[in-house]
Amino acid sequence: MNGPSSESAKVKPEMVLRESTEAEGEWEIVQNREALPLEVQRRLEVMQSLMVYQGTDRYAQMQRQAARKLGITVRSVQRLVKSWREQGLAGLTKKRRSDRGTAKTSQEWQNFIVKTYQEGNRALLILQLL
Repeated sequence: MNGPSSESAKVKPEMVLRESTEAEGEWEIVQNREALPLEVQRRLEVMQSLMVYQGTDRYAQMQRQAARKLGITVRSVQRLVKSWREQGLAGLTKKRRSDRGTAKTSQEWQNFIVKTYQEGNRALLILQLL
């Protein structure tokens, strides 16, 4: 046969290293890495390159580099690593906040702010908020 056989045309599973909480590596099978959302692929690549430096003097520097690559803070990288260790690939997906779209300020404070602003007591409003 000249063309690829049906056996070689199949997508071969890829083994992806996932860190466990016991500091031993666990392997997770990913059937088709390209089927993952691009953001997850990017995060996975960065996490795997970061794990090479875990426990070394360069780990903090590599965390900063990972943060720059992903456009997030170092603290967010640390949270992402923790999430990845605990949940695997699912930990690399973005999750919506449960409080998304809800007011963070109580209705009582909102009413006070609007009333004070409308009455022209802007200086008082600033002092009250401090």
